[in-house]
Amino acid sequence: ISLYPNILGLLGGKVLLNKVTAINPSLVLIQSDQGKLNLPVSKQKGNPAKIYLLSLYVKNAKVTFIDRKVRAEGFKTLINNLDIHASKALFPPSSLRINFKSTARFIRPEGDTLGSISFSGWVDFSRKDMDAKLELADLDVTYFSAYYGDFISNKKLLSAKLNATTYFNAKNNDLKTLTKFRLSDLTYSKEEKDPLGVPCLGLSKKALDLFTDANGNLNLEFEFNARFDKPEMTISELQNIILKSTVKNIASQDPQDLLEKITDNIESFKKFGKELEDIFKNKE
Repeated sequence: ISLYPNILGLLGGKVLLNKVTAINPSLVLIQSDQGKLNLPVSKQKGNPAKIYLLSLYVKNAKVTFIDRKVRAEGFKTLINNLDIHASKALFPPSSLRINFKSTARFIRPEGDTLGSISFSGWVDFSRKDMDAKLELADLDVTYFSAYYGDFISNKKLLSAKLNATTYFNAKNNDLKTLTKFRLSDLTYSKEEKDPLGVPCLGLSKKALDLFTDANGNLNLEFEFNARFDKPEMTISELQNIILKSTVKNIASQDPQDLLEKITDNIESFKKFGKELEDIFKNKE
């Protein structure tokens, strides 16, 4: 770890760091079964000294997250090759805009790659403005089944890759997001089937066929508007987001293909709607 203090700042009574660099840091986070993280708690009394950081460079970091809330023995999420570059905009000098770029890989305990993530753009917390993009690439979502349970798959899902991009745009505290969601390479266990004898994905594999393309890939778009300083979502807003994305998806399909899907799987679609209704009732 290297620190580059600003001498003029120190003379002015401020802790001002021109740059902080960390090479090959390793961090282990553990969440207890009560949901508490092993983060240090400061016992310092009074107002802590303010530290101003102009730029941060993190190279080849490793983060290990052990979650004992979802599994007693601890479920591991490993992040490798984490690079972070964040710096304050130089002009104008009064600006509090932060430019940032971060990339990382999710890996299995055995060492092979689960997928990658990147987050880049800029943010101005004083003005509550933002323009950024978050990308997930080729993420094997089956590894994280401990978190989603049977919400994505109520039958054995052997493989599924997630590619998703979310765009963040905020102006004067009005935050707008757009997410492009693609689930592909779906493979199901041959031993486990639904009551109709068909391998099942999520709420109902047959019902989700309504939203898949000819190759069985699921493509959806989600739009969400909120406040930059309080990005919350209610159940009714979530319902509207799902409704809008599904309507847009269905409208983009060939009418004849859509009619055939509904005709062939009418009972499954009814079941799908009932299960969605139950989910929202439980959330409320």
